[in-house]
Amino acid sequence: MLFPQSSKQGTSFRPNMQLCFCIVFGVGVVACFTLLAASLFVAAYVLNLACTAFFESITYLTTLYSGSDSLVKFLLICLFGYAILRVGRWMRRSWQMDREVHHG
Repeated sequence: MLFPQSSKQGTSFRPNMQLCFCIVFGVGVVACFTLLAASLFVAAYVLNLACTAFFESITYLTTLYSGSDSLVKFLLICLFGYAILRVGRWMRRSWQMDREVHHG
């Protein structure tokens, strides 16, 4: 990217700054798009793994529930109710904090 320039002392080189800027900018744009595509693929892969693990655990719990006696069914229902209660409290607290932040 250096072009010769004649002078009295011999041939010297000077960089073409616009061309150097375009090359650096182009490499940066290509790198940004590559990182964007990679991050989208990683996010999709992690989401796929999370959904697979969640649905496999639900399948296991339904199999356990359908093949167990009444005490285990009662314990599973209590465990599910406790989880719903905890998630509900967490969501309510999150909504209250959000309301306080946005509405003063």
